[in-house]
Amino acid sequence: MPINVTLLFSAQHYLAAAEAYLRGIERRIAAGLNPVVESVASVFISRWDVAVQERASEELRGTLGVSVAALVYARYREVLADRRSQRAFNFGALPQRLLWASTGTKDPKATPTYYVDALVMPFSINTMPDVTLKALADKESAPQLMSTDTTAAERILTDFAVTGVHVETLGRELQDAGANSFQKSWDELMAVLMAAITAADIATAGTAQVAENGTYSETKFVASFIGFAPATDPRLLVAVIVDQPQGDIYGGSVAAPAFGKIAQYALPYLGVPPE
Repeated sequence: MPINVTLLFSAQHYLAAAEAYLRGIERRIAAGLNPVVESVASVFISRWDVAVQERASEELRGTLGVSVAALVYARYREVLADRRSQRAFNFGALPQRLLWASTGTKDPKATPTYYVDALVMPFSINTMPDVTLKALADKESAPQLMSTDTTAAERILTDFAVTGVHVETLGRELQDAGANSFQKSWDELMAVLMAAITAADIATAGTAQVAENGTYSETKFVASFIGFAPATDPRLLVAVIVDQPQGDIYGGSVAAPAFGKIAQYALPYLGVPPE
């Protein structure tokens, strides 16, 4: 299952995520398991500049996010070249890719492709909103690769520190704010879903025929099971979809056991005691 480690902001955040990923891969190798686990480490960029836009001078405006990204990328290159990573690669493991997130321009004075232009780096991924993607497609030439020399980035961070903006402190604040925002969205979703069901109706199973060539197949089915766990004060919403199950075709017998296994392993991780 691909893993997206998100809400990373600083080089310290990235290194912690990279260490956790590599440690997990090493454990799989030691256990004789398949080391191929696709993963990205998602580092948010534009929120840095939004956070300091009222304090940054005109000269420093829009430079903090890209400067932090330059330092993150330097650590990324070090991780890929590290002996532990190289050993994992020899066993067939994949590198955890660095992904630039929140690259839409928030400053009306900046071009739509400002962050995309600045973050062209090998072995990285850039996500972007539609308006940025379209603006990039309209450009007559491709952006240049970002320099791996971090001298300018370090100087900019020093300039910000003089104004009272410290990257480690602000990075923690941005991560906490992002986590709270995610939690708020989850709570709102759960409230809407819980309002639509009764306390007794916490799960449902289904079986549907596959549509093909304008009609419904008599031999191909999709089995499903969706439910909440635990039954009181739910913490998880799990949907299991099985495309064209073999043998038994009913959601209650095909998909429900997977629901049970997921809940069995996930709830202790969330600190929920068994009922």
